[in-house]
Amino acid sequence: MSIIPEAKCSRCDRKFSALRTRCPYCGARRNVAGKRSADEGSVWRMVVGLSLLAILLIAIIVMIAGASRDKKEADALASASAAAAWAAENATPEVPPTMPVTPSPSPTPVPVIIESLQLRYGEDELAVVEWDDGVTAEYRYDLTLGADEVLALSCYIVPETVQAEITWASSDDKVFTVRSLEGNMGELTAVGEGTAYLNVTVENVTIKALIRVNGD
Repeated sequence: MSIIPEAKCSRCDRKFSALRTRCPYCGARRNVAGKRSADEGSVWRMVVGLSLLAILLIAIIVMIAGASRDKKEADALASASAAAAWAAENATPEVPPTMPVTPSPSPTPVPVIIESLQLRYGEDELAVVEWDDGVTAEYRYDLTLGADEVLALSCYIVPETVQAEITWASSDDKVFTVRSLEGNMGELTAVGEGTAYLNVTVENVTIKALIRVNGD
């Protein structure tokens, strides 16, 4: 179907484009009768053709716009997904609040009550310290050692249920030395002639005994 209307020549009876003023075949001028002889449906064909062209253009424009919109939506969705993935990877884990820990009260230390200390050499007592109604009674005895003599002493705590560390010390290591043995025992070793005190301490109580060392 031709979009451009046609006219019919009144001389040669041939059809030609209505845009021409003369017949291309015989050269006759197109007259009113020629115009009227044009196909009656030529105008409608032109209108319909232009309408179809307009519809085609509109459809193409709509398709291009839809494709562009879909691409924008796809790009936006991809950007949102990437942002959500990045946020999930870099999110700081939420730490639940910790309940404050109330420290348990420290047990009150039970004071050590010592009734007496006894420093012995075998069955012989070298020194005794006793407490009776707040009054301290102290007894000391001397012990004489020969040169290079070694002897073992023991310290007894009353009551025996008291578990306390016993510390042994010499007031002069040039006269004799002392070292702690297992349990409540201590060992004295004579070094040189002279006198010195043996100090035995339990908790805050110290018991003393005078030790003499002879030169022979």
